[in-house]
Amino acid sequence: MASRNSAGCGAKSANVTVIKNAYFEAMRDVSVRKVDKIPYGWFTCKQWAEKIGRCHKTMISNMNKLVAAGNAECRKFNVEHDRRVVGIKHYKLVT
Repeated sequence: MASRNSAGCGAKSANVTVIKNAYFEAMRDVSVRKVDKIPYGWFTCKQWAEKIGRCHKTMISNMNKLVAAGNAECRKFNVEHDRRVVGIKHYKLVT
């Protein structure tokens, strides 16, 4: 009877190991974010502020107003920042 239990435990732990490996592989594939290529004309609020000589915080509120009015588009792009890939909002003026 002791050998039967140990065989059952071994088979169960092997199944759990397979499930754990499959789970971690799936999570790795999901968690790896690709860096996006930023199209021409899309800039962050900080870049817009530098272009026109305004404060960064002022540009955030101005760009949000432009987006609400339909004069600008907002989209998040994945950008590498401090060895991480994060989503950063970029804005494009609609002409």
